[in-house]
Amino acid sequence: MIVSAISLWKKFNTTTPLAASEWEIEERGGVRYSSVAFSGHKSTDGSVRIYARFAKPIGAGKKPAILLLPDAGKPLDKELFGYFVDKGYAVLMPDYSGKMPTDTDSDFRTVYPPSLDYGNYVNARGLTDMENLSADQTTWFEWQYVSLFSLEYLKSREDIGNIGVVGIRKGGELAWQTMLSPDVKCGVPVNAVGWRSFSSLAKFGNSVAHNLSDDRHRYIAAVEAQSYAPYVKCPVLMLCALRDDVIDCDRAYDTYSRIGNTEGNALV
Repeated sequence: MIVSAISLWKKFNTTTPLAASEWEIEERGGVRYSSVAFSGHKSTDGSVRIYARFAKPIGAGKKPAILLLPDAGKPLDKELFGYFVDKGYAVLMPDYSGKMPTDTDSDFRTVYPPSLDYGNYVNARGLTDMENLSADQTTWFEWQYVSLFSLEYLKSREDIGNIGVVGIRKGGELAWQTMLSPDVKCGVPVNAVGWRSFSSLAKFGNSVAHNLSDDRHRYIAAVEAQSYAPYVKCPVLMLCALRDDVIDCDRAYDTYSRIGNTEGNALV
């Protein structure tokens, strides 16, 4: 099968009942904070149980919400979470990394069933290539499932209005994929421009072009931002550091120019 952003998107099934729970509820500074959990991708041996932090301004009416996707393999970004809360948004920040080497027994994490154990950061597979893997057998696929079920959770709440997505680095790559959903009204990928497969090939200069394997082409089609940008219909704000160890800022406009929505976009 030819892999594309659309063919992969059609494989996601978000009909699993959420069975949501909420605890550690606290109100301070006009904001209601809580921990939440809900079910995600269902496999033969159970469903993923997604853990997230949630906050919402206290008051009647629907609040605009941000689905906040931090970088993979890092603790939940409390500072960035607080930034958007202070701006008056409801914020849901899910953990998609699962188990990490630095975890302790007291750390709350998203729990992947044994058959989907590669959803855990410590057992990740397919992060940089898809050799001997299909796109739906990779960690990226499971992480995207977490993002989509997080979107379903926000949609299920009667106190939530329009939803936007913000993603940092690998979370930004997931944001590009999440923006294919018609339920997302806008997106802000930060230091996530795609083109990872071209990291050894500078856009400007005397680099020698290299041939890409079939596995590499499948990875580009299934993961990288430039493959999803043409199908994004909501306004996008791309934020990119000029000097960064991971992204190639010279490639940013190559992704920006591909965005399917032609109005309301910005690259900064």
